[in-house]
Amino acid sequence: MEVKGVVHPPGAGGGKVGKEEFWTLRFTLQPWRNHEGRIQESKLSLSRPGLTREELKEQMAMISSYEVLKLKISQPEAKEAFFMARILDEPVKFEEDGELNELSLKLQEPLTLTDARFGTLSFDRSLNWFECAADWQGKRIHLYIALDKEDSAEASLENAGRLFLESSDWEAKIRDFAVESLLELKNDTWLDEDEEMVNAAEFKERISLQTITVYANGDFEFCLNDGGLFWGHAILIAANLSNGLKTANIVG
Repeated sequence: MEVKGVVHPPGAGGGKVGKEEFWTLRFTLQPWRNHEGRIQESKLSLSRPGLTREELKEQMAMISSYEVLKLKISQPEAKEAFFMARILDEPVKFEEDGELNELSLKLQEPLTLTDARFGTLSFDRSLNWFECAADWQGKRIHLYIALDKEDSAEASLENAGRLFLESSDWEAKIRDFAVESLLELKNDTWLDEDEEMVNAAEFKERISLQTITVYANGDFEFCLNDGGLFWGHAILIAANLSNGLKTANIVG
């Protein structure tokens, strides 16, 4: 069937699993017009497998956020909150649908949310979260508020408020947890050629919190600057408001 739709940010991506030979193009339309001509507000997640790496790169370069595309797809399969389908031919730009063009322009308008504690937050459509600068233990950090399945920020904002009320305790916890989880790894694997062993106090002194991402289910991600301990990689600590700290990893 033929559909038309607005490319949802961040646009097209792709990948492959394990040692598979071919790559899969992926992107989402939202909103989109079905084969009967009706506008659908739910997401339509699209994929096109069987591409070489060069074909994937070429097709990704042709698909940009907020463009209106026309393409043929398989019968969409309904999931809990979105639809899935396979792409059957190359998408083409389609500028003749006035309603979809207007919706595309509307999606590009700035979207903000005002919260009593955190002030004005700006929406990043490519990452599907609101963001702002926030004070954490006397320091400015970036706060990201993820949306829930109903595209609401209410639960995440409530969780962020509870987290910030206990910021002193959480600051101590994440520093202790980082040392407990990563100090041995640092001294075993990540020492420079002439670098001395790092102790717990120095480890804590060098790391610093940069961002917090808050989710509706009570999960958090604390992203810390490594202070050069891991050669510029970030430290990501996962936690939950009720269940405490879960994992600490080197990322980036």
